[in-house]
Amino acid sequence: MKKNDGLLKSGEVIFHNHESDKLIIWFGGINEPHFNPEIARLANCDMLTVRDMMNSWYTTGLASHHANIDEAILELKQFITEREYKKICLCGQSSGGYGALFYSHLLNADLCIAFSPQTRNVFNGQCQMTPHIRIKDVGDLFDASSPTKILLNMSRSESDHEEQFAWNDWLQIKKIRTSPNVTIITHPYNNHSVSVKLREAGLLYRFTASLINAYL
Repeated sequence: MKKNDGLLKSGEVIFHNHESDKLIIWFGGINEPHFNPEIARLANCDMLTVRDMMNSWYTTGLASHHANIDEAILELKQFITEREYKKICLCGQSSGGYGALFYSHLLNADLCIAFSPQTRNVFNGQCQMTPHIRIKDVGDLFDASSPTKILLNMSRSESDHEEQFAWNDWLQIKKIRTSPNVTIITHPYNNHSVSVKLREAGLLYRFTASLINAYL
């Protein structure tokens, strides 16, 4: 059967093929490049890396040819079905963590690994909203019937940059952390970009691959 590669029309989505029956989808955060495919080799999985070129938190789809999120989900499901994947894992940092959580719900994914994710809109004392676009509260999406195991990776604080900006990481996960099947892993950093700190320490790829191998 000829495979439909419509999902790969643009540079926003790149496929790394390891002839596996497991698929990782990595959602890049704002201004992040395509994720290093080394993790796919370490986890012995196929992998799609996605960039949020429209800074939309993936609420308008995965690629510029998608008119809406429904088109993105349709193409993802076709991609998964045609290649007969048996297990699906979605990952991402920050806004990419939001994309990973939201799409995990839409795809009934087996596993979601999110690093300091946004999960909902939060307002500060000056009535400023973060993120700056309206997003669904993913804390409302996962219940006891959900098949998705969720691993939330957090820094202890954001004190490295709290004088300049803050994403309110622990406030962001306040609701979803009570959802079934959620595990929280706290790392010894004080920075929103916990995946960057793990990469700088030479841990990110091996650590994430070990989680995938353990939980998928």
